Amino acid sequence: MLGFRRSTCSDGFAHGQSILECFTTLDDGDQIGWQLQGDQFRISGVFHSRKGRGPGATAERAAYAEQVHASWFQPDPALLGGRQLRPAESFNHFNPDFIYRYVRCVDLTVGELRELANAVTSTAELHAREQA
Repeated sequence: MLGFRRSTCSDGFAHGQSILECFTTLDDGDQIGWQLQGDQFRISGVFHSRKGRGPGATAERAAYAEQVHASWFQPDPALLGGRQLRPAESFNHFNPDFIYRYVRCVDLTVGELRELANAVTSTAELHAREQA
């Protein structure tokens, strides 16, 4: 994953599972990217500008994602190998600022992960340039 200017990739461990992730920083400090945890490959946003807890904050993050970053959260299915994002009409959340949709990736090989990660990171970088 060479040549990405706005993206930072990292690894970790949470909730008994390993995490690989890569996030692209937008001009406003928010981030979009991907996260692999268990068999979920997540198309994600970390919206520091919409940080908060409770139903109101969750709804505001979802509305912001739909209004400002719709193309990021509704990518061409070909980008994800034909897999469909879940949930289709809403988002999953981790308070205070993380929002995501995911595809299941059971038995993903290292080569498949590399190809998927490069394609999604390239798309995030393009989205960041378009938002600038």
